[in-house]
Amino acid sequence: QNLLDIIKLTSFCVGHEDANYVLNGILFEVYKNQITAVSTDGKRLAVAKCNLSPNQSELKNKIEFILAVKTVYEIQKIIKEEKEDIFFCADKNKIGFDLKHTQLITRPIEGEFPSYDQYIPKPDANKIIINRREFLAALKRAAILSTYDYQGVKIEAKKDNLALSKATPQVGEVQENLNCNYTGKHIIIGFNPNYLIDVLRNIEEEEINFELYGADKPAVLRKNNYIYLVLPIKI
Repeated sequence: QNLLDIIKLTSFCVGHEDANYVLNGILFEVYKNQITAVSTDGKRLAVAKCNLSPNQSELKNKIEFILAVKTVYEIQKIIKEEKEDIFFCADKNKIGFDLKHTQLITRPIEGEFPSYDQYIPKPDANKIIINRREFLAALKRAAILSTYDYQGVKIEAKKDNLALSKATPQVGEVQENLNCNYTGKHIIIGFNPNYLIDVLRNIEEEEINFELYGADKPAVLRKNNYIYLVLPIKI
């Protein structure tokens, strides 16, 4: 993964509430030979990591800053147009990005980002291994029936089967069974389908690992250098 990848994997998870202004941006942590990007809207959390250039000496002091998502989108555009290495410098009041033909200087968001590590559970045995495209397509079909009052999609995991269903009064209902690799305990859990669609459309793996901890606990998608945590909803 590179900087463009970790922006892509976290920017959709940023909050949009003015009251919680630190959640309206992405936290960047630069330490040793790695950059970590973190975003959350309070209902889900994304953490993505990538390595610094091999030419960069290891940083002994951690650098932290929060960038507004609008600024991150501008950086994303610049990176797409420029294929060179990116240089950046951090001050208390300014963050500078320097590419071959472009310089961008911005002010970070002031404030304390939540201590996100404490919310990430350890890997669990109740792990579903499922085809990403099939899961995504089924969620999209179910999401068509979502309304403001009836957002939740029900997921039932049992031996080598994931049943996905959605029923909305006066609109319709859908039920699908997907093949998967699962040997954990029987779990029924509800999610806002859009929170799962967002992450599945931004990763490229054919198969994903989806961990369930219980009907009232967050579910976690893990892959190399990436963790996505999403809270369930009542169904």
